[in-house]
Amino acid sequence: MRRLLGIHNDSGGGKYLGIHEQFGRKKAEILKYITEKVKAKTQGWQNKFLSPGGKEVLIKSVASGTHVYPMNTFKLPKSVCDDINNILAKFWWGKDDGSKGMHWFAWDRMSLPKKEGGMGFGDIEKFNDPLLGNQVWHILTKPNSLMARVLKRRYFPTSSILTARETKQSSYIWKSLIHGRDLRTKGVRFIIGSGNMINTWNDPWLPTTPPRPPAPLSYQSGNGKVSDFIRQDQKEWNEELVRNTMNHDDAEEILAIKLCSSSEADQLVWHYNKTGDYTVKSGYWLCYTYSG
Repeated sequence: MRRLLGIHNDSGGGKYLGIHEQFGRKKAEILKYITEKVKAKTQGWQNKFLSPGGKEVLIKSVASGTHVYPMNTFKLPKSVCDDINNILAKFWWGKDDGSKGMHWFAWDRMSLPKKEGGMGFGDIEKFNDPLLGNQVWHILTKPNSLMARVLKRRYFPTSSILTARETKQSSYIWKSLIHGRDLRTKGVRFIIGSGNMINTWNDPWLPTTPPRPPAPLSYQSGNGKVSDFIRQDQKEWNEELVRNTMNHDDAEEILAIKLCSSSEADQLVWHYNKTGDYTVKSGYWLCYTYSG
């Protein structure tokens, strides 16, 4: 790639589009510039005599936007997230003259949605995974894009990103994407066309919450396809085979799924959105729900 593009060797210590090119072991130190940006912005606001409503708008729109861009690519260390939370908490509770005010509630409570007694500022650490999940969705839905093809060739040449694993040689970006992928696996579901591309016992295709594969009555090989349970000429379930193979409750769930006579392609969708498309908002909701 370097030869084709005519890129010459460099030290690798610079930035590209505002993000560091290389990472060592001390990731918190490298990403310290994010907390410094947030701190610089909040200090500049202190002298503006903002009302609580003004502070709320600025925290949600400006301060949060400072770290969203790198969070689309990297899993921020917990220490960085804690530092950002501390800076925002001091700004929220601070006085107009810049002096420190009393922190009447923990920032975790302030991060809760308003309907749950918080201010809706959001949990930065939990917000990171849905943003990374957005990149995973891009890889899943646009497998022919340059990013998807490069990552597939490097990390999962014979499998899917849904089952890919970390290696000792994995880059920081790939390890970060695995965090986003783990959230995505809780919310993706296959819509059945022909069923030829869906593994019966491994892929999530039951429309349950969360989506999952069915449970067999007895041990089954992991290579079976959903198409094995469909009468393709009539586009209907082989009811007898389904009932003799699946757990009773799962069999009822399967037989309730309507098959489309005009669709042959199996489709991967996001279960927690009516359109089937992944959104960061629905990803955050899922992350927040599963982590309590």
